[in-house]
Amino acid sequence: MARRLRAAMKARGLTVTHADTLEIVAAQLGFRDWNTTSATLNANGSGEPRFNQSVPIMLSLDEGMCRKFYCDFLGFEIEFEHRLAPNMPVYLALRRGEAQLHLSPLREDVTEGSAVLIWMTSIEGYQRELAARSDGHSIPKVAPHSWGRELAIADPFGNRLRFCERPANGTAQGPIGIDGADTQEAREGELFSDTMSFDLVREIGAELPGVKATGDSLGTSLKMGGVILACSAIHKSAEPDSLMIRVSYERRNVLLAESPEAYYLTGHYDPYPVVLVRLSHIGCAQLRALLKEGWEFVRREGR
Repeated sequence: MARRLRAAMKARGLTVTHADTLEIVAAQLGFRDWNTTSATLNANGSGEPRFNQSVPIMLSLDEGMCRKFYCDFLGFEIEFEHRLAPNMPVYLALRRGEAQLHLSPLREDVTEGSAVLIWMTSIEGYQRELAARSDGHSIPKVAPHSWGRELAIADPFGNRLRFCERPANGTAQGPIGIDGADTQEAREGELFSDTMSFDLVREIGAELPGVKATGDSLGTSLKMGGVILACSAIHKSAEPDSLMIRVSYERRNVLLAESPEAYYLTGHYDPYPVVLVRLSHIGCAQLRALLKEGWEFVRREGR
């Protein structure tokens, strides 16, 4: 890490000694100085590996948005902050209870689009807390799984935070799928019921970066910067309980040919880069993948 920091600073025309670089690394790891860091990391005199703590480092592209989202909205506190130089972006270390997160502006520090699992208790209480100060942020419902309950929220930079609570009866934690769903194949292939489909559309849509999910008397709507990504198909030509999703014309043709029982079009929607989806004919994994495709299409096309 010290070598990467020195290289990054050199690329920006900044010079720093090896000793100063070690102090920067110590600060990023949450220690007072390098001597404390070295003593702590090498405290096990037996030479056997010993793991103390893991802290995820995620990408932050805007300091103001980062502070507003993580501190004002999620309720984390700043443990320390560090800049490579007075005019450089800030590296933030955040804490809430025992949970720690680091946000770095250096792309060489992170993997973009990270997912972080945070175990907690009283998840419904936290959901109410977030709703009370949402300030326009979409608040998904707490999703039940075989291993516990989950509240998944995407930050402004494409990172996904998965707040999870184990079952109250102490049931052992089971495997957790990378997409937040149960690892049981039966659930991923399960078809939606008419009464729950649009609730799930909003929940999945709210997990996508920059997407605002709403529901009112006119139906469900997912928007990115004011552009509709998906919405209830309310035109009279559409079948009941259908969802309209933006996709390219080429992708639409493939979907219509592969699964005509799930995807269709009407004359009203034909001129537009969209496809109509019979929600009762697709499963959770299919919808999640399709909404991600729509999200990528809108982000790419910008309209």
